[in-house]
Amino acid sequence: MQNRGIELTVNTTNFDRGGFQWTTSFNISTLRNEVLRLGATNSDINTLTGGLEQTSITRVGEPIGSFFAVRWVRVNPENGRAVFLNRDNREVQYDHAAPATSRWTFVDNGQNATSPAGDRVVAGNALPT
Repeated sequence: MQNRGIELTVNTTNFDRGGFQWTTSFNISTLRNEVLRLGATNSDINTLTGGLEQTSITRVGEPIGSFFAVRWVRVNPENGRAVFLNRDNREVQYDHAAPATSRWTFVDNGQNATSPAGDRVVAGNALPT
């Protein structure tokens, strides 16, 4: 792993008289992080929550613990359901009230679709930059 960044701190004494002192401190930093290697096989490391949702990933070439998510597109104005993109760039929507086998459907034709959970992409850096 490679970390690069800078940190700058400025401390000032603005007023110091008669038993009263006023000081100020300011700190700013940047961090760029990149995973260079992951063991012998460079296999991804997936991070799961208590509910077994995969929310982050550690992958070669990306920052450690990057956000890992299905590409969210919009809310369907016709039914209020969340719309996501699958790996073929087709819009799929989710309806939790539907039977488990038909919770995911294609927006364009309403036919059953598979969950886009396997279509996650690195969606951003979890580290403050």
